[in-house]
Amino acid sequence: MEFAIYRVRECTRVTLAFEVDRGFWKIYGEEVRKVQTFSSFGQAFRRVDGGVPPPLAGEGEEVIRGWERLAHSLHLRLEGRALTWDELRSGEWDDSPDEERLRQGIQWLILTGRATLLPGVEATGAALRRRCNRCGAGADRIRTGPCARCGGGCAWCDRCVILGRNRACMPLVLVEPLGTRTGEPKVEMRLPALSLAQQDAVEKCLNWLEEEREMLLVWAVTGSGKTEMMFPAIRKVLEQKGRVVWISPRREVVTEVARRMRRAFPGTEVAEVHGETGEIRENRPLTVATVQQSLRYYRRFRLAVVDEADAFPLREDSRWFSGIRRTLIDGGQQVYLTATPPSSWKRRVRRGKVDSVTVPVRFHGHPLPVPKRYRVGGLWRKLKRGASVPRLESFLEGVSAEKGQAFLFVPRISDTNLVLDWVGLRMPGLKPVVGVATGKHEQRRDTIRAFMEGGLRILVTTTILERGVTVPRCHVLVVGADHPVFDRAALIQIAGRVGRDPAWPRGEVWFLSMVSTEAQTGAIREIRSLNRYAEKRGYLSAKRNATES
Repeated sequence: MEFAIYRVRECTRVTLAFEVDRGFWKIYGEEVRKVQTFSSFGQAFRRVDGGVPPPLAGEGEEVIRGWERLAHSLHLRLEGRALTWDELRSGEWDDSPDEERLRQGIQWLILTGRATLLPGVEATGAALRRRCNRCGAGADRIRTGPCARCGGGCAWCDRCVILGRNRACMPLVLVEPLGTRTGEPKVEMRLPALSLAQQDAVEKCLNWLEEEREMLLVWAVTGSGKTEMMFPAIRKVLEQKGRVVWISPRREVVTEVARRMRRAFPGTEVAEVHGETGEIRENRPLTVATVQQSLRYYRRFRLAVVDEADAFPLREDSRWFSGIRRTLIDGGQQVYLTATPPSSWKRRVRRGKVDSVTVPVRFHGHPLPVPKRYRVGGLWRKLKRGASVPRLESFLEGVSAEKGQAFLFVPRISDTNLVLDWVGLRMPGLKPVVGVATGKHEQRRDTIRAFMEGGLRILVTTTILERGVTVPRCHVLVVGADHPVFDRAALIQIAGRVGRDPAWPRGEVWFLSMVSTEAQTGAIREIRSLNRYAEKRGYLSAKRNATES
């Protein structure tokens, strides 16, 4: 694939299809002169020195009208997308033109201001200035090496490689949205009964939306029903003929949220976009996507709701948020949902730089279970030797007596077998009902399903299950809670596995460790603070009703 540069009006421009540019400028009586061709788009782009074409005027010749029809057809399919050239020509789009026609149509969109062309990776100048134009990664994530496409040394991004390799030698095409969509003014919504805390949060979200502020932080405890709380705001945007994207870090959550969206908005089409779906090509008003897949949208949405905004990969690299912002139209708004906002976000709220809504109680009105700390000297040595650990034995006996289920969280994958062997030695009667689930266990999905269905009573796991899992009659014990992997946010999320079921809102949360840590103290302090705030606001309806009776 070659890319030409040419001179017109004392400016140098790059093109996908030189004959299209020559026809475009002929309308204005301008002669163009091809200067050079390159096998790398990045090298050609480096020679561009500016120049903005005037708007298209008049119909021109028949060939020009043909290019316009082709460009219009492509615009209808691709509007609001940010796609690499490989994605454009992959054949996933219905009735895709051949590559020559695709180049002509895209180039006409560029000349008429409906698309922008950038190198996939900016690799000019000093190495420290390299960046990915798709995901925003900096020089630390840009790799270089021989490239079979351009035949030379080339740069590519390893952060968004899960979407397909993004290279400096190939273009990234940003297609402008068509604008306000057409649709019915009323959107049907089926919303479950909301608690007082949820109703207050809905009202504040709608007010924030009306004020057209840029960002809203919704700090909602685990199990508070934050997804349903956002439905009225989503409906309002849809009724204003705007489009909404719901972004989640995990594929499983995308599937679950899309299912709930279809049930809540039965008359609205919902696109579910993750690595195993092809719905990136669907022009639907409501989209649920993973963080990575959201990079393929461009100025498309009026509202972006980022679920679990402090979770991986957003927690490890805040530059993902720049890609999320690029999905929004000018004046678009963002909502960040989280049960464990970082301290930096809380400071921004206190300083008045970010609007916020706090939901300190679950939808069933019961207070959050407060963890208990127990110090066990020589904990890991005792586990390795198979020695007695009375606190752990007492916890497991209590779970068995109540016919409940329990998570045993450990800090490292290697610790799962250590705990499993200890249970088999000290409490052999429990061994048949104990399972292990980590990121490296091939059968983890089957194991988790067996645990969710009650076939297993105890699940030994790592922090991969700190979020998004609901089990009735659940208890939690953290083995080695003083390990650095169990920071404040992780411990709060882990504690949030307990008490989610309104039919059984109680449960035990224990931290076992050799020393107390600030993370444990901070987690307990925050949970207690949220319970006090909920009681002060009168949100603990279950507790109040129990007292009154």
